[in-house]
Amino acid sequence: MKKENLSGKKYFSPILWGKRPILFFGLLLFLHCSLKNPTAPSWNTKLTIPLVKKNYDMVTLIEKTNEPSLKTDSLGNLFFHIEEDLDTIRLWGRLVCYSVIRNFKDTLGTIKITPSESKQVIFSITDFYPGEPGEVPPSSATMEVDLDTFTSFYQVSIKEGYATLTATNHLGLDLDSLEFDIIDRISSEILKTTIIPGGIQDNDSIIQQLTFGDETFSNQFTIQISAHTPGGFLSSLEGKYLSFDFLIDSLIVTQGIAQVPSFELITEEEIILPSNHIIDSAKIRRGSLFLDLYNFTDILVEMEIEFPELEKNGEALKANRVIPAGGHSDLELSLDGYSFKPLSGSSIKTQIRIQTNDSGDQLIFFSSSDSVTATGVLSEINFSQISGIIEPTIVDVGEIQRDIDLPAGSEQAHIKNASLSLDIHNGVDFPADLSVIIEGDKGQRLELFGNIEPGTPWATAVTTIQEDDLDPLLNPVPQRITVTGQAICGDGISSGIVNEEDFFFGQIEITSPLEFILDSCQVQIDQDSHSVNDDVKSLIEDQINSGKVIIKIESHLPLDAKVLTFVSRNKENIFSDPDLVIGPVNVLSGELSQNGLVINSRMSESTISLNHEELQIFRNSPFYIAGKLDFPGTDGNVIKALATDFIQITSYVELEVKNKKD
Repeated sequence: MKKENLSGKKYFSPILWGKRPILFFGLLLFLHCSLKNPTAPSWNTKLTIPLVKKNYDMVTLIEKTNEPSLKTDSLGNLFFHIEEDLDTIRLWGRLVCYSVIRNFKDTLGTIKITPSESKQVIFSITDFYPGEPGEVPPSSATMEVDLDTFTSFYQVSIKEGYATLTATNHLGLDLDSLEFDIIDRISSEILKTTIIPGGIQDNDSIIQQLTFGDETFSNQFTIQISAHTPGGFLSSLEGKYLSFDFLIDSLIVTQGIAQVPSFELITEEEIILPSNHIIDSAKIRRGSLFLDLYNFTDILVEMEIEFPELEKNGEALKANRVIPAGGHSDLELSLDGYSFKPLSGSSIKTQIRIQTNDSGDQLIFFSSSDSVTATGVLSEINFSQISGIIEPTIVDVGEIQRDIDLPAGSEQAHIKNASLSLDIHNGVDFPADLSVIIEGDKGQRLELFGNIEPGTPWATAVTTIQEDDLDPLLNPVPQRITVTGQAICGDGISSGIVNEEDFFFGQIEITSPLEFILDSCQVQIDQDSHSVNDDVKSLIEDQINSGKVIIKIESHLPLDAKVLTFVSRNKENIFSDPDLVIGPVNVLSGELSQNGLVINSRMSESTISLNHEELQIFRNSPFYIAGKLDFPGTDGNVIKALATDFIQITSYVELEVKNKKD
């Protein structure tokens, strides 16, 4: 027969018997005789060369493949079984609050200064009346005099200010009208004009409360007065005067150069946590808070930052820093081991206290916009425990890969009536949503979803997810499956306590009776090697009359098959490019019962003649024998296989040679 080029065709490893020594049956060799003459007597002799003797039963198939996904029960029934444990899923590192940056800023705002300086000016009677003692006629006078310089400030811009002006009349004359102006001597701006219509009686005083608003002025003032007297009699000019006392009570300063009193600023801020956890209480395993502090004032400040909701050993977390004028300081606060009990459930309360000392006699520039700032960088916080409502937290299922080494050719099998059971053990005190994806190497995909019951502090809760429609995964059967997925712990509604040591674990089990729909496929017949002795080689070369291959097949399989036998000088290419292809030989499936099981075998015997040229392959030492079983498929019908099902193949070459006698 002509050899076929079989390269590119798919085979799979069969369950074959081991190699056995060649047995030659019926080989009768007579004593060698020298040819005396052309008419010496001769006769024909038959001899056999064994080729294939294989028996494949389902149990042997399973044992040889060492594939744990195929098993037999106590009754010898075959079934498909996969069992895999999901990696234990712990919440370690999953109870987190991610990093956040918060900027705090405290401006000085207005500063109240109280100069407590009083400046006095005195106008003599001669400033009003230049004459001699005696009768003084009615007269008017306008006068101005500079106050002494205030030393408690240099220049200020005020939001409001308060001063007291006391006027005392010892002129010996009544003043029936009086008006005075407070003037900034540097800018010449009139800051305040006050009119006293009734004037001041002799030997009397008046007190005027002065209010300033939104003014900028220096520390140098002039008082200008305009007064009128109705006149009177002066017996003497000695000791006659008009005095003014000017007292600045307080200034609410927005900017200026002044002596700054001590003051304290207290503010409350919060760091909003970038998560949807609503925390009643929590324990922090690891975390840090970095503070970057800047003093953008010309005043030395003392800062105290306290986090009253973070406690360790009964003490709140706090930090103190002294920052010079225009200075900077940074620090890192470890949150490891702290308990966290927020009032809001989603933020960290922060109290900031800024304290300054007075500047003494030193004049300092300041502005209400001057500030002390703090930049807080909250690193990722890992909680060891959270009590409250946790946001949905995703935990990945570790990838699992499993090879399914079914008997070669079963790549196209369609397993029917399979079921999957997924048991999830939840040791977390929160419900969870689980999604598992099982994928095959040929694009098969099965998705499983389930709501997982919450566990308790004392025991895990077991939830079973059952799936009976596995066609998307097992038709055809994959050679490798990959399991991935994720669990979403917490629903954002339920309250509970969760620890990072809490865990999930699970087990996937797929079982099916070995019932399947099979597409056309091929099974390789294992390779053997044989040799014949030199005498037989010589007979094959020049004394052969005829040769044929006898193939006997007994099939107890539930499907039809074709048998091909390969003979080759080279074992490397026996499947892809054999020297001799014998067959195919067809054999029908065994006799089936109504429920699809084989109850009786089918027998087949075929004879295939070989010509002289084809027979020469058997002169090689050794020559190699292999083959394949072709299964045309089940035409969409479900078949059932038992451990006792088998196919037995026996084949040999029968030669007729002419034996010549000397």
